[in-house]
Amino acid sequence: MTYLMRYGSGLSGKQLQAVLQGGLSPQTHPLGADINLSPMHRAVEAMRAPDGAISPTSDGEFAPVVYETLSDLPDRHLLDNRFWQWLACTEFREYVRGRWAAGVDLDVDPTLKPSQQARFLGNPGLNGLGRNALSRLFWTARVMQDADQGYALTKALFTKQDLAVGVVERSFGLIPAVARACAQHLSALPEKDHRAALKRLNLRASTVSLEGASEADVRALLLE
Repeated sequence: MTYLMRYGSGLSGKQLQAVLQGGLSPQTHPLGADINLSPMHRAVEAMRAPDGAISPTSDGEFAPVVYETLSDLPDRHLLDNRFWQWLACTEFREYVRGRWAAGVDLDVDPTLKPSQQARFLGNPGLNGLGRNALSRLFWTARVMQDADQGYALTKALFTKQDLAVGVVERSFGLIPAVARACAQHLSALPEKDHRAALKRLNLRASTVSLEGASEADVRALLLE
């Protein structure tokens, strides 16, 4: 069992570099929860290539594991970016490196591009949960899984990374009806078509709230 923590305050890019080099130990606060992280660790080991790299195609299989491992935590922790930063920088730093910065040796020179730093740090706000390497998987699985289809839509979304980024990292990515409709109706389309559909949806989301939209409403917007 692992006693879960969160950082006392969110890390900056400069602080992240120091943490990964071992030169900084940020203040942490306990969440008051013990979780068995073994299912996630086993999945990571199974995904890793001999050089430590992890394929993007693993996202669809790993997302349900992340969700089922952490789903009993209260939302106040699951919505706290400081928890996801701690998890990415400690227990699963090698997963984040292998998936998003495979060419970087964290023990020798942990110099990361801003886009790679974001996979450890996420961004402030709800849509920032779509940037952290672990929270993006958890929340995608949570908003799209159901009793009938299980994680089929989660896996469908992650079959196309461009589509996954276009949905998960936008402000509407945590709205179940929107995420589900995108996975169901765009995953089989060519890239240029799903890009055009997401552009229309994003434009509509800038003027009208999608919070109360049904899947049928979103489908109509995507396919108009």
